[in-house]
Amino acid sequence: MSEPSGTPKPTDDTPWPKWRIRLARLSPYAIDIPEQLKRLRQLTIGLTVVPAFMGTIVLTLLSVFGRPDIGAMSVCLIFGPMIALAWWDYLRIARQARAYLAAQAGNAAGAASPESASKA
Repeated sequence: MSEPSGTPKPTDDTPWPKWRIRLARLSPYAIDIPEQLKRLRQLTIGLTVVPAFMGTIVLTLLSVFGRPDIGAMSVCLIFGPMIALAWWDYLRIARQARAYLAAQAGNAAGAASPESASKA
């Protein structure tokens, strides 16, 4: 199986340790980063749907027993942070991945430009 053309090799001179911390669970040596972001988005949607469904069950159950106020507070306090943190983490990783891809594009453009070749 061939590797994608934009995927860096572990032997490249790319400052990978700096990006290893920033990219968290993403790896430029595995699948392409946009594909990894797509999978992470699907996971985040799953982490939204499942707690929302569970919250609906809790709210319905407590509403049946006459306490929808406690049900709403429980849902907001228990399931709200789960959903919010899942999306916050996805947005944080996606922002760092865009910065990494922009830096990679800048390095590739800088290496291919005639000005950098004449300076060397």
